[in-house]
Amino acid sequence: MKQEKPKLLIIVEGINDSTALTPLSTLYHPRHFSIITTYGDITSQKDSVRSQIKSRLYSHIKQYMDKYGLTRKDIIKVWFITDTDGTFIPEENLKQQPSCEHFIYESDKILCKDRSQALLRNQRKKSNLLELLKTKKINKIPLELYFMSCNFDHVICGKANCSPEEKGEAAEEFQIAYGDATARPKFEKFFLDRLTDIDVPLDYTESWDFIQQNINSLQRCSNFYLALKTLDDELTPAKL
Repeated sequence: MKQEKPKLLIIVEGINDSTALTPLSTLYHPRHFSIITTYGDITSQKDSVRSQIKSRLYSHIKQYMDKYGLTRKDIIKVWFITDTDGTFIPEENLKQQPSCEHFIYESDKILCKDRSQALLRNQRKKSNLLELLKTKKINKIPLELYFMSCNFDHVICGKANCSPEEKGEAAEEFQIAYGDATARPKFEKFFLDRLTDIDVPLDYTESWDFIQQNINSLQRCSNFYLALKTLDDELTPAKL
């Protein structure tokens, strides 16, 4: 099926992230968005390496284009939205706790079952993110990265360690809260507050510099507002 309008592609890690962001098509320009779900964090998977992270990301874009008969000219831009997962914290803030069945994110540390594996995970994810951050275009399609810290659930409901059921509930509640066509001001304010609450810089590059410092990648924040404030320009009739 051929898509008639150029698209701004939004790539997220999971189905709950996709659910939470569905208000975008109501609040801005209907039909000009498509959300692609990678069903996992491609930057931290064990077989993910820096030399191949761009091709891995592009494979999801290409799959979407092939499905709908699109070319690169049909894509305005790609937003890759990623959880920080405490990736940039100092190594000493990774604490081993044998009773942990999975990562536990706290405001100043990560608790984990196997510290050596957690260190490798952080190093791998950090390396891949830094590679993508310096990539301004992916196969000639403009690319921008936006973070959710310490993860998507933390941003939208304030809880960093949600169960699968809680993740789904939080996403649905967020979708309902901001799904009305009149909700754009409060939707933008929500994400603006995720910057100003802890003084994240209102600049794309500086926000990424900020999140890499100290324990900032464990704090509840996001630079997604910086994407939202460009949307009216990105989706002007001249570009569509």
